[in-house]
Amino acid sequence: MSDATFGVQFYRTPEWVARQMVEDLNIGTSSKVLDPSAGDGRLLEIAKVVAREKLESRLQREIPEYVWGSHRHECKDYCAIEIDPNLQAILREKHFKVIDSDFLIHGGEFYFDFILMNPPFKDGVQHLLHAWEIAHGATIRCLLNANTIRNPYSQDRMRLLDIISEFDGEVVEMGKCFADSDRTTDVDVVMVTLRDTREEEAYKMDFEPETENGESGWTGNFDDVSVVSSDAFLAHQASYEAAIVAYKEYVLAEKKLRFYMRQVVSGTDVGVIMKESKDYHGFIREFVRKCWKNVFAKTKLSNLTTEKVQKKLEKLEEEQGVMAFNARNMKNLLRSLFGQKNQIMTECVLNAFDRIASYSWDNKSGHEGWKTNCDYKVGPRFIIGNMGNEFGIHHAYRGIVQDIEKALCFLSGKNFEEITSVVDLYEYRHTLHGKKLQSEFFEVKLYLKGSLHFKWLDDDLRERFNQLVANERFGQVPAKTKQGAYV
Repeated sequence: MSDATFGVQFYRTPEWVARQMVEDLNIGTSSKVLDPSAGDGRLLEIAKVVAREKLESRLQREIPEYVWGSHRHECKDYCAIEIDPNLQAILREKHFKVIDSDFLIHGGEFYFDFILMNPPFKDGVQHLLHAWEIAHGATIRCLLNANTIRNPYSQDRMRLLDIISEFDGEVVEMGKCFADSDRTTDVDVVMVTLRDTREEEAYKMDFEPETENGESGWTGNFDDVSVVSSDAFLAHQASYEAAIVAYKEYVLAEKKLRFYMRQVVSGTDVGVIMKESKDYHGFIREFVRKCWKNVFAKTKLSNLTTEKVQKKLEKLEEEQGVMAFNARNMKNLLRSLFGQKNQIMTECVLNAFDRIASYSWDNKSGHEGWKTNCDYKVGPRFIIGNMGNEFGIHHAYRGIVQDIEKALCFLSGKNFEEITSVVDLYEYRHTLHGKKLQSEFFEVKLYLKGSLHFKWLDDDLRERFNQLVANERFGQVPAKTKQGAYV
């Protein structure tokens, strides 16, 4: 796939340029690194390679017998922002965390040690200024069109020059460094380095007792009252009173925090997050993950999908769990999910068919089969084995039946949560083996040996089921069934 496939502003950073950007920085495998215009991840890949090379070199100096590869160093906090969904998929395949889609409106919830940038040349100054706004103490290294520095005709460019001057920024001429890249341009390029040394209360978030009221209080013992000054007693009283005030603030703040959290995550998850989050970053990571989990739950797609498809949705939920939680990303996710709804539900039908077909007479699954079941079409009757006994369906196997019913709900337009499920029929009932019961779609019998026998109530629905499977798997419905099937 060529670079041009990803848009006119996509220019992959040449490897030698990427190395020059990262080699003199103190980037390690445990560093928090962001590429806010990540493309296919070239800068992050090189940063990861350099970080591992430095670690290997250090370990081999300090521990000569060290064998590289005996431990894995995953660079877990190497994160990306990328607007192109195709490039987002590539980044995830490379195990980078995609935390947002549009950097220029990214809120900067997470703090990073390094921000590495090769932004679009046409608005590179806006990208660099936004990176400065959310730097929180990070070191920024950015490639820019050299004219951004040489010709400061706009307010944004003049502001950037002021920041470079005030904070001892560095500008290195890189020349036409994209002339020999995968996709060429003869633009003169500069590399700008900014180190955010601004004091920022929100970044430090440390309590410093020595600055509180100018006193840290009495730290000695009360062994001899006669040598303890009245100031010491007053200091203790002041600390006690300050603790009471702080506790009131803490109680109020926690109530506000829990109230707002409950608007976006479940009450149970609020407790989990509050209990497990040890620091600010831990809180944000867990909170964002649970917020996305709640969005997925509200789509109710997981309620309509088979266990196999649910695993795919869970993987998608896990990947989405690091993405910035904002209206734009929520809208994009839902548009993507519902755009794939028919495809998702078709896969559910195929999963349901595979489950039934796996009990055919000549199955390769290693379990018992029946002639009523066929490996390319579902007949008026079919059997699934080892489902339960006279007391009902085993809990571990309920999903098998519900997967089939979810597929039929999709085909019939019914709401799974409102149908009479086969599982419901046997819930909390000591049924007699062989007794006929009727669910939404089937007449069923559960036999003492554990086999569950199904008879379709709607042949038109069965034909639609078979037709969809045939179209997806075989191209057409076979004209004749195998001899002995469907007895």
